[in-house]
Amino acid sequence: MKVKVHARNVNEKMKLSLHVLVEHTMKDLLSDRKGLLRNLEIDVHLKHHSHEGEAEIHKDANKYAPRKFKVYVDHHRIEKDDYGRVKGETEWAHDVFRTLCHELVHVRDYVLGRLTFRRWSWRDTVSFDDNGLFWDGVHYDVKNLKEYFELPYEVEAYGREKGLLVSFLAFWTEVEKKFGDDLENL
Repeated sequence: MKVKVHARNVNEKMKLSLHVLVEHTMKDLLSDRKGLLRNLEIDVHLKHHSHEGEAEIHKDANKYAPRKFKVYVDHHRIEKDDYGRVKGETEWAHDVFRTLCHELVHVRDYVLGRLTFRRWSWRDTVSFDDNGLFWDGVHYDVKNLKEYFELPYEVEAYGREKGLLVSFLAFWTEVEKKFGDDLENL
């Protein structure tokens, strides 16, 4: 697996932890399909974005069997909570990690073909729909925020994000204990 982290004004330890999070989480999500991991390329971008997070198939990727992805996390949107309170550094970092875990669930779904931009018609032709995604071959037309949170792929991603975060934090704690001050020299 190839992972790149693109982030300005973020310290090296945070960049390293994001890199490790992607590798750890994707190994967890695709544990039964280790062969897929070798060919994955994931670019993580911490930057202003239209959403808190988004996973997309890279424009150069094979649309039928994508293995190259861009994942965006708008770390600026995450600086404050729902009440406008500025989060502390650790809380902010955990929310960045949680958002990234959520988006990696979507990456897994793209890799496994559960989440697609295509559908199969009765003529066995492929059509692409830029106005929505298909989950297990079904197109969902979302009209409001309530419907968004009821999308099966969002229910799954929201359901998995916290468990993946807890798993990563336990792993990262062990990494920090093992390497201590040498962590930034890895």
